Amino acid sequence: MTQDHPLYAYSPNVGAAILYVVLFGLATLLHSYQVFRRRTLFFIPLIIGSIMETIGYGCRFQGHKKPGELSAYIVQDLFLILAPIFFAATLYMAFARIIRSVRAEHLALLRPSRITKTFVCADILCFLTQASGGGLLVRQDASAQSTGRAVFLVGLVLQILIFGVFIAMCWNFYARLSTSSGAPESEWKRHMAVLFAGSAGILVRNTVRVVEFAQGFYGYIEGHEVFLYVFDAAPMLAVVSIMIILHSIRQGNVVVDDTYVGGVSDTSRGGRPGVPLEGLEKPKIQSDSSDV
Repeated sequence: MTQDHPLYAYSPNVGAAILYVVLFGLATLLHSYQVFRRRTLFFIPLIIGSIMETIGYGCRFQGHKKPGELSAYIVQDLFLILAPIFFAATLYMAFARIIRSVRAEHLALLRPSRITKTFVCADILCFLTQASGGGLLVRQDASAQSTGRAVFLVGLVLQILIFGVFIAMCWNFYARLSTSSGAPESEWKRHMAVLFAGSAGILVRNTVRVVEFAQGFYGYIEGHEVFLYVFDAAPMLAVVSIMIILHSIRQGNVVVDDTYVGGVSDTSRGGRPGVPLEGLEKPKIQSDSSDV
């Protein structure tokens, strides 16, 4: 906090703010196009989060021009902190779809529908906790701000714990499917790699945020803007960018444990795992509306 910038511990960098407004804006448009083209509605939370990031960095640009504007400061603070929760929701639903895409529900620790419901509900809990903490942070009362910071810290730690469980569940599924007989083609591994990378990015970001809030408003991280861009803006942009690959997740038409999803073993008739036999009618793929 300075005399010229009473709400910030520094003068917000206008160039960096504009850059990330443009980049997150482009990412939002690209994902929106893919959702319209492929009907991947489970990406709607990610689009909401990307819009929040765009608005958040736009408000940081406004904070450079009008450093005393409280509304812009509140919006950028809340939106940049809460946006990754929406990215996480899309990751959870993507994992459930990957499991269904290889017809390997029996190898997962939870059924895909339960994975979606469990982790999305946990995500909502994190959102409500952090949002309530953020509401206290913007009040002028010092005691309320202290309480809000503590509540927000609890929400971040809770999200880290949930992500730890999610990553462990993803790895368990990955290991079991990799070692199963007649494992499908490697496209699912590419999707799982995106899940791991996206989860790691959010996990690192949340860890730094926990340290930041533990240090307090006058802490070292809070007082240096570079930490925001190195450990928040850049990782979250990378997460949003690589998740474009997950739009290609398809449902079904692969072999797991040597059995074609249509009920006929293609390996027993000279076929190749993961590829339907010539002449066999492909089973109809049911829409996966439970994950939206």
